[in-house]
Amino acid sequence: MARRRTEKKKAQDRESKYESGQTRTQVDEVIKAKKRLAKEAAAELEQLKKGTAEYKEQEKELKKLNKLSKEGQDQLDKGLKTHEEHKKIQEKTYKRNEDLFDLSKNITKSAMKQVGGWEKLDSLSAGITENAKMGASFQKGFSSSGEDLTETYQMTAEKLEEVGGHFTDIAGFQSTSYDLATQAAGQWDAIGTSGFSMEGFQSQITDLQEQANAKREEIKQMAEGSKGVDPELRAQLIDELKVLEDSTKGLQEKGKEMTRLDTLTKSATSELVGPFEKMQGVLKSMPMGGFINDFAG
Repeated sequence: MARRRTEKKKAQDRESKYESGQTRTQVDEVIKAKKRLAKEAAAELEQLKKGTAEYKEQEKELKKLNKLSKEGQDQLDKGLKTHEEHKKIQEKTYKRNEDLFDLSKNITKSAMKQVGGWEKLDSLSAGITENAKMGASFQKGFSSSGEDLTETYQMTAEKLEEVGGHFTDIAGFQSTSYDLATQAAGQWDAIGTSGFSMEGFQSQITDLQEQANAKREEIKQMAEGSKGVDPELRAQLIDELKVLEDSTKGLQEKGKEMTRLDTLTKSATSELVGPFEKMQGVLKSMPMGGFINDFAG
């Protein structure tokens, strides 16, 4: 099982898609094909006599293929730093998903439903990963497959880096929201017990909402046009903040509901247990009361 998971992880890492839809594996396969053609062309060239028209044409084709192979390799090299950042982000995703799996085994289905269930948390985790990767790519200026993003989005390197910073920040906000959701799920089964604690939960949500609102204003202030931000990227950033807003509002209401349920449960328990404790006290004060109490359990 562990071996299959490792192999699957490696395959996902190799085939992760980036901004242009290309993967490093696809680019690498194209390079290998060009190198193979270049090798075949070189072999054919050896069979031709130097100086003939056919030889010269074949030699020209060989130079062209070698040049294309080098350009492809150069492209991959440019995206290498981004690729390494993406790998680190992906490792965090694997760890987050493993923790979610462990959590789901240790809490009730009812507790998991309180925060939208496995599917919602898994979707939120995927969004965190995607935004973090976008942030890394834009800040480096290249996709993992080596695509020059200044050309793709017709934006300056400085503006790309700024947009990348916004994507990275939003991924961080969403990560905090994810952690709060798993915290709420973990506390659901403890409602009414001494182990229940939502300390700091609401204040963290409030802080998160304030940061998100400030970030929205920053994004709205970014200029568009030839030296500004791509309008579609701006819209994408705003959409991701809307996802965060919906998530935090839901968590805020859930936190209040859970705290209220805990208070009511403990109050009800106290009301039920109270009379029996009073009776127990009266019984103990009677002659032989301690013995009778202990005997009755």
